[in-house]
Parts: sequence; C-alpha cells; structure tokens
Amino acid sequence: MTTKETIEMNVKICEMFAIEFAEWCIEWRVEFVDDTRQGMLYTYGGMYQKYTMNEILEIYKKGKVL
Repeated sequence: MTTKETIEMNVKICEMFAIEFAEWCIEWRVEFVDDTRQGMLYTYGGMYQKYTMNEILEIYKKGKVL
C-alpha cells in the first residue's frame, strides 16, 4: 500500500468515526449547557451531570469498545 493510499484510507476511517460520533451525540441528546473557566460543558442522555467534550468522546469510545 502506498503512502497516498494509506492516507486516503485513514481519512475515510476518520470521516466514518466522525459521522458515527455525531449520530451518537444526536441519539444520546448531547447538549451544550454551560461555558465555564474549564471550557464548554455538555450533558447527555437527559442526565444533569456536566461533561467536557473530551469526556463525552471517552464515554462514546468505551461504549464502542475502542
């Protein structure tokens, strides 16, 4: 596999991951709730606990076993 083919394959994987994550965010009702000194915070699944986007991504990845 050439470098160009590897890059193209990685781009497709990243696009697929981004779309799946966006769909998961819609399904789990990820919503912006607050902008604090720690950064923007979100809730998901109708819960009131606040998370950073990195924490939301980690929750998604654990659910997908990544």
